Amino acid sequence: MINRQGRTHRGKNGYALYFSIILLALCIVAAAGLNKIAEKNRKSAEQAKKDENAYYMARTGLQNAVAGLSRDHWWGVSAPEKASFENGKCSYTVSVWAPVSNIHASRKLWKVIATGRCEESSHTITAWLIRKPFTDYVYFSDAENSGDTCLWITDRDKMEGDVHTNGFFSISGRPQFSGKVTSFNNNDTLMTEDRKKYVSNGKVFKDPSRFYHFSTGYNLDEPVAIPGAEKNFSFRGGTLDVPMPDDIEYISQAADKTYNKDIYIKFFDSGKARIRWAKSSGDTVNSGDSGDSQEWENEEVDTLNLTLFSEGKVIIEGGVFRGSCTVASAGDMEIRGTISYLNPKKDLLGLISNSDVVLNTEPYTKQDLNIDAAIMVINGSLYLKNYLDGYPRGVFSLYGCLTQKCRGPVGTMKKGEPYSGYVRNFRYDPRLLHKAPPNFPSSGYIEVISVK
Repeated sequence: MINRQGRTHRGKNGYALYFSIILLALCIVAAAGLNKIAEKNRKSAEQAKKDENAYYMARTGLQNAVAGLSRDHWWGVSAPEKASFENGKCSYTVSVWAPVSNIHASRKLWKVIATGRCEESSHTITAWLIRKPFTDYVYFSDAENSGDTCLWITDRDKMEGDVHTNGFFSISGRPQFSGKVTSFNNNDTLMTEDRKKYVSNGKVFKDPSRFYHFSTGYNLDEPVAIPGAEKNFSFRGGTLDVPMPDDIEYISQAADKTYNKDIYIKFFDSGKARIRWAKSSGDTVNSGDSGDSQEWENEEVDTLNLTLFSEGKVIIEGGVFRGSCTVASAGDMEIRGTISYLNPKKDLLGLISNSDVVLNTEPYTKQDLNIDAAIMVINGSLYLKNYLDGYPRGVFSLYGCLTQKCRGPVGTMKKGEPYSGYVRNFRYDPRLLHKAPPNFPSSGYIEVISVK
């Protein structure tokens, strides 16, 4: 009996020791497993961090490519070009490709491949970029004021298409628009320093649709949609600044024909333009000179895929235009009559001045002025000569687009009615979304249209 109990006691101790050993082994295995899992998680976290760093290096490369292309749109045109950056264990390389057509295209296109690296991790981003042309806007200005003079957009004005100013809008009445209306609000005293609020008439507004100056009050002065365009219309202040080109050098270099004197141009529906200039060397054309007593030399040129540049003044006598042509002037450009397309579905005209574009019509004759063209005024304004004089002349209708450094006056209002000059009716030419006149300048704004 005693022996059986002793054996039973020793058996229990043996089983306890056995299970203890097994439990200890399991704990050791579990600890080793947990340590292995912890090490694996640590390495995974380190790898995830490296992958994240590689991704952000690729994004940085893409952003720097966008900034570089804003300054140099020739990048990658002749052959794919590369750029690189290295900071310790992280780096990126960027390859930029562009079609040869970028040389003359307004809507420039690039393919950017940016690869970021962090130690053994890498990430590649392929993106397509475009440089938006100013022809995307029916109306664009760098500033809306003329010196210290406030120029109002009134309820007699109608603009069909997108509109932008780097300045701010002054609204009187209910002018009509059909697209997106945006402003950067540069030098706007009503905009707070953080550009998130607007202080008008003692009240603070956070709604960007209120970021404009009014004549009487927001309840009476507001931009509205042209009937039927309510879905496409919007107004928003405090948006991006869109830089204008500084000069006309690019156009002068790309020109097919260059003149070193003041010239007159008359368009014909045959697809020709008559160009004439003062015969005497060194003579310049006076704005009021019809040329009756002046001896002239002249030539005819085809207006198909033509870029024409004058180092002097350009006086356009109007006419019916046929073809695809850009006329640029290092000085003023004067328009004396209606310019109309023979075929609005095919013909495309660009008019560019490094100084001012002056509308010169008879102040005491009531007659509408119609211009079919994309117009750019790089360092000045489009304005009506003697806009304070005479009777209301009618409607200044533009089919195309207008880009100008500063807004210029084309007429005046008195008690809500036209008093002198013209009222404006601007209609956007939708073809300009896909095609611009030859060598027409692009904006500095680069848009990323796809990323993968």
